[in-house]
Amino acid sequence: MATPKFDDMCIDFVKRIPDQFRSTFAAGSGVLPNANLMKAEAVVDYINRGMQDLFNQFWQSAGGDTKKFIKIFPELIGVSQAVDLASGNYTVASPYKDFYKLIGAVTSANKFIKVKDESLYTVYLSSEYDELVCTVDKPAIIQVNQLLACFPQSLTGKIKFHYIKVPISPTTGAFIAQNGTEDSPFFEHWHKAIVDSAYLRYLEETNQTT
Repeated sequence: MATPKFDDMCIDFVKRIPDQFRSTFAAGSGVLPNANLMKAEAVVDYINRGMQDLFNQFWQSAGGDTKKFIKIFPELIGVSQAVDLASGNYTVASPYKDFYKLIGAVTSANKFIKVKDESLYTVYLSSEYDELVCTVDKPAIIQVNQLLACFPQSLTGKIKFHYIKVPISPTTGAFIAQNGTEDSPFFEHWHKAIVDSAYLRYLEETNQTT
């Protein structure tokens, strides 16, 4: 499968070095060739790290506020298919390995599941506080790392969840593979910022200043 958006960034990055590919290459045309000064794998790695840098920069600037972050990157919202609960829980797995932060969920009966803070996990788990006891009609969900815990824990069936995704492969959890099955998740207007970040990393790692 072609990765034209990712390829465009690779092409721009190689020009910035400055360098050129050893054979003619157009975005979306196949496997990235080596450049004269840098192997294709290194180019791909720099672009992937540039995407990670962009994500981390804006997540930190948003202070972890999902609403602020989503306004900046609406393209980084993921929606799952219906997944099965086991004892009220779902452990995030392929094809959602790009999962980062839970932002919403619904039951198979289309009942909204309220998202609660991770700090309340043990409190909800204990069921000791009447005001926090959930029902099938008024469920709650808490993200604990890659675990999505629904309350009441007796909740059965399937849920769908909405989440913020990181720029990695949703199927493997690894960096995006050039000419692979997934392209860059970012809108194209972010490409220059990603290439800029990749280029700064290149300068730092090669002990250059300009």
